[in-house]
Amino acid sequence: MPEPGRAVRELRRITRPGGRLIVSLNGQDHLRELRDVVAAALVTLGREPSSLLRERIALDRGEALLRTAFTSVTRHDFVGQLRVPSPEPVVAYVRSMRETARLPDARPLVEAVTRSGSRTVAGQGGEIVSVLDELPQSGEAGELELRGAGAWAPGLVQRGKDRL
Repeated sequence: MPEPGRAVRELRRITRPGGRLIVSLNGQDHLRELRDVVAAALVTLGREPSSLLRERIALDRGEALLRTAFTSVTRHDFVGQLRVPSPEPVVAYVRSMRETARLPDARPLVEAVTRSGSRTVAGQGGEIVSVLDELPQSGEAGELELRGAGAWAPGLVQRGKDRL
């Protein structure tokens, strides 16, 4: 999502009056311990950790953006601990990172991150429920065709196979 503000305006445009939009985002500290280990491993490999190791749109910023477009915004935070007893999930996570794709060979990074074995990682996320009480400024709700996950949020004009 290159322009988050534009995306929020589009979500507002396609939401019916009285409709609800549910957005799930990670908090800024989500998996921080694991991301810190990845950053340290990158440094030991002579690489500079980039901003890709942070959440692009974290819960706080997402809430602020939605408040600019919706009449009612309620945030629900979820905080927990994730115990990772084996290295396989960590390997999969590290291999899925955009930062890893920039490396000519990901094996040294994966090995450096997984050396410590099992770990506990904090998870922080939340859902933001946004309600639109009046008509969008354009005068009427629009339509959006989505393909993919098939999640459902009530109040949106929908067409096609899957719903948002």
